[in-house]
Amino acid sequence: MKTPENNQKKRIVFREGRTIDLCILNHERHFEKCLKFINNQPITRYMLVGNFPIHFNQEEKWFDGLGKDDKNIVFAVETKAGKYLGNGGLHKIDYISRNAEIGLFIGCPNEQGKGYGTEAERLIANYAFSIGLKKVYGSIFSDNIASLKAAEKNGCEIEGKLKKHIFKNGQWHDVVLIAFIMQ
Repeated sequence: MKTPENNQKKRIVFREGRTIDLCILNHERHFEKCLKFINNQPITRYMLVGNFPIHFNQEEKWFDGLGKDDKNIVFAVETKAGKYLGNGGLHKIDYISRNAEIGLFIGCPNEQGKGYGTEAERLIANYAFSIGLKKVYGSIFSDNIASLKAAEKNGCEIEGKLKKHIFKNGQWHDVVLIAFIMQ
């Protein structure tokens, strides 16, 4: 008979993709790697986090808060074989205006550039539309060419550019505003 502890390690797929799946984030399966990803400056160079270390207790608090509100839905991005690649989800969900902000990162450097992020982005946007949202928006550092290409492949629209909007790693960065709009 399985104990509750063993059930915590089980992989739960929420949305199936072609090469990746969006899975339920699980402390036992994902926490340790997520903490390493979020403290790896090469991984976070295009993210709002990464200027300061994220301590165990901070990440624990974030994990503990998952699923406690309806404004944020976060998934683990995993290969079909169950390898944890990173996180993606919807934030600031506004059910009245029917929009949300998308966020995504692939934390395994040797798995970047294989289309996993592009597919995860598409799955997340499609999920947003399936729950009645009409617009999914985001921001991408203008020098993050891979993410800009992924957004373009997924039919994303460029809505604008914020010049010298983010100060990170000792320099100012322009941010490209993008949106997926349900037609």
